[in-house]
Amino acid sequence: MYCAKCGSLVQNTLNYCNSCGNKLAKTDERPARQGNPLPFLAAALCVIDTVGLFVLALLTLMFLDRHVDEKVMMIICTIYLLSLASINFMFLRMISKLVSSHIENKSSSTEKPQASLFSHTTAQLEAPQQPIQAVQPLSSVTEHTTRTLDEVLIKER
Repeated sequence: MYCAKCGSLVQNTLNYCNSCGNKLAKTDERPARQGNPLPFLAAALCVIDTVGLFVLALLTLMFLDRHVDEKVMMIICTIYLLSLASINFMFLRMISKLVSSHIENKSSSTEKPQASLFSHTTAQLEAPQQPIQAVQPLSSVTEHTTRTLDEVLIKER
């Protein structure tokens, strides 16, 4: 087996590359799948709606049994239905975000990455147009900086 990062030959029993320390992926192992929360959210939405409508029916029966004023009963039922509708809206929004992200992941994984117009591989590099002439040996950056600073100090005095 070969390391995907550095390309060195490693034994099949190793978990990490001896050369670069990269974690080696086993070929027979499958990546762990995460569960899709979409069915759970849809089931929770159905349960919340069913329980919510059942509670509304019980509230209405309780108000009718106690002879509560019709206006008060309508206001309380309207507030209850609006809160139930807002809970439904939040659940539907989460479901739509999950579906859209799932669609994006499917489309991005099937598309091939586009090559850049200006990217070159090593085989495509052009030869230099002018030959490089070594007039004097190149010095290090530190020496060049030190020499430049020394010349500036000498000129100021």
